[in-house]
Amino acid sequence: PEQSEERRKKEEQLAQTAIEFKAWWEWQQQRLAREEKNRYEDLYHHTIEAIEEVAESNGVDAVLFKERAPNFDPKLNVSQTLALIGNRKMLYVRDEMDLTDQVITRMNNQ
Repeated sequence: PEQSEERRKKEEQLAQTAIEFKAWWEWQQQRLAREEKNRYEDLYHHTIEAIEEVAESNGVDAVLFKERAPNFDPKLNVSQTLALIGNRKMLYVRDEMDLTDQVITRMNNQ
């Protein structure tokens, strides 16, 4: 009986240690994911700042992200097709070049 009580206590300790380790591991994974996210955000902001500086110093009004044309596979559903279109990128544009409001007005009038 004493040996089984001792064994039960050891098993409880092991279970507790395993739970603590799992919680620690998950916390570490979340911490690393946050750090990675922050690094990507910083890199993005620095890249955009550099693009703006180079564009402005060269009198460039807009900088586009050069990408391959979307592959409109016939197997794609509507939301996947819209996601392909929505993922096109504009890296920098002078405010005066933004025609969004004019385009919306024209489309609404048509």
